[in-house]
Amino acid sequence: MEREPETDPIIDLIPAMVWSATSEGMLDFANQHFLEFIGAPLEEISGVGFYKLFHPDDMSHLASEWHDIMASKHAREVVGRLRRADGQYRWCTLRQKPRLDTEGNVVRWYGVVLDIEDRKQAENALKETKTALAASEENLSLIINSLPVLVWSARPDGSADFVNKSWLDYAGRPADQILEWGFLDLYHPDDIPGMVDIWKRDLEHSDHTVLKGRIRGADGNYRWFYFSGRKLVDANGVVRWFGVNIDIEDLQRAENALRESEAALRESEHKLNLIINTIPAMAWSCTSDGRLEYFNRNLIDYVGLPSEEIVGFGFYRMFHPDDVEPMRMAWDDIVASKKVVL
Repeated sequence: MEREPETDPIIDLIPAMVWSATSEGMLDFANQHFLEFIGAPLEEISGVGFYKLFHPDDMSHLASEWHDIMASKHAREVVGRLRRADGQYRWCTLRQKPRLDTEGNVVRWYGVVLDIEDRKQAENALKETKTALAASEENLSLIINSLPVLVWSARPDGSADFVNKSWLDYAGRPADQILEWGFLDLYHPDDIPGMVDIWKRDLEHSDHTVLKGRIRGADGNYRWFYFSGRKLVDANGVVRWFGVNIDIEDLQRAENALRESEAALRESEHKLNLIINTIPAMAWSCTSDGRLEYFNRNLIDYVGLPSEEIVGFGFYRMFHPDDVEPMRMAWDDIVASKKVVL
């Protein structure tokens, strides 16, 4: 004679909450492990009394699921919170299976309840971590895309795998036309050979790169940029390069203007010096305290003294010994009074 499973004492030794119900879904058995978990006798939860074990927020959902399962006669896993003997609600999974007669009618329902609170907490913690990570990534993306510089990242071979919004806005192109090696189409043709040589050299032999070059913007004009990048290796040994391109067009123009100005000044000084050295007179200039600091070629040729011997107050050597002291006194008076004496 076949014995009903719930009457077997082995059922009480199973480390799971085992139960059975009538074909109408009325609970009529719970093993010892189940009763110890909820801290109540079978009489309190039999029939539809088991509903009071559910968390109030889960009761409607679990009751609806149970009626759908009974109507469909198809078992499926249901998750909800059950009250433990200490009053705490713990997440559990409810699994069931019908026993059918030869005509396919449900004779009884059998099932188990498994405590998954620890797994649920781990899932929630993981979900919170993912949510926090997503928020962090969103904030980071917002920051990177708000920076007023062209931010990029590249693979170990030097091909680009990321450009920020500022890059896209400046170039006026979609990312797929800039990534990989597409960015080279935007560099000034005269700059590409040198820039690529430096980039490949640093990829192979360095952990950082610095260079300058011109990039064509959406308006078709080229602007000078300062490129700076650094190689990073993550915990898994994956190598990537991260960097920025900073617009230095205005600075470059200022440097070019200064360089041109300095060149013009040198040319002007050269012409002035040529003029002064060719005029038929002995020209000179002194500091505010009366020291000789400049003299033209005619003066040197006339006195025949080395230039280092007449600079400063050495110029008195040019005068006749009898005239040195009167000249010194006269010159001191001129320097002190700042008035020319003829």
